[in-house]
Amino acid sequence: MQGDFPKPPTITLRRVAGRGRFWTVEDVNDYGDEVWHVIVVRELDDEGRILRDTRYYGQKFDPPEWRREWVELT
Repeated sequence: MQGDFPKPPTITLRRVAGRGRFWTVEDVNDYGDEVWHVIVVRELDDEGRILRDTRYYGQKFDPPEWRREWVELT
């Protein structure tokens, strides 16, 4: 899917975590004009092949005023 995108993003891997059949990947996809933070949840079968691949995309945003005291801006 990413390879067929008209202008594939530059992907920066941030973290990989998991064990056995369940793994998560955190990365940042930079499309040049937009940056998306991505979480990928993968479930593998007994052979190590991808059984399910679920992706969550979100863009960075400023926290609402009521929550600002608990946010560490990066």
